[in-house]
Amino acid sequence: MVTKTNGACLTVSALGCEQLSKKSRLLVGGSGLLCFALAMPVLATDFIITGSNHSTNGLGTIDGDTEALITDDAINGSDTVSLGIALTTTAEQTVGINTVGGTNNVFVSSSGSIVTNGVLSNGIFNTGNNNTTTVSGSVATNGRISDGILNQGNDNTTTVSGSITTEASSSGIWNMATTTQPLCQEVLPQKPSHPAFERR
Repeated sequence: MVTKTNGACLTVSALGCEQLSKKSRLLVGGSGLLCFALAMPVLATDFIITGSNHSTNGLGTIDGDTEALITDDAINGSDTVSLGIALTTTAEQTVGINTVGGTNNVFVSSSGSIVTNGVLSNGIFNTGNNNTTTVSGSVATNGRISDGILNQGNDNTTTVSGSITTEASSSGIWNMATTTQPLCQEVLPQKPSHPAFERR
């Protein structure tokens, strides 16, 4: 049995297996493959966006604490985000709500709205798998190549009962699946790029 992990892998010869604990052993023929995770358990966080300061994710409470800036990388896996106010961004490449890490839940209530005003400024940008986005309010992007909702990953779900408005070269909802790398394959680092450039 091989369990998919974060990809940290170690090949172990049959002679070297005695150094591992019995629970860590996995023999396949004459050699073994041990994959292990080096990460801490993921803890879910509740974000409530309560103010707009023209930055990504705005201001809000984190797990009920006092209002503070929500950094653009704070919503980073298994988190819940609620928006019931008007959230506006003004600079280029500044999205409304940004999530990473996957399994995040974003809720825009009927009283909530997102307005972005720059090129490459998506309303909601989810990176990772199994994210859920529910929009009962409105999302409007006023810049080129600025999608209402951009999901980069697999098995993401978006439900809209409100409205999405975009400008030229933009989509209301853009789902961009990612390819799965074989377990333990070495992946060379690549220069980061915005996914919108890859499709235009």
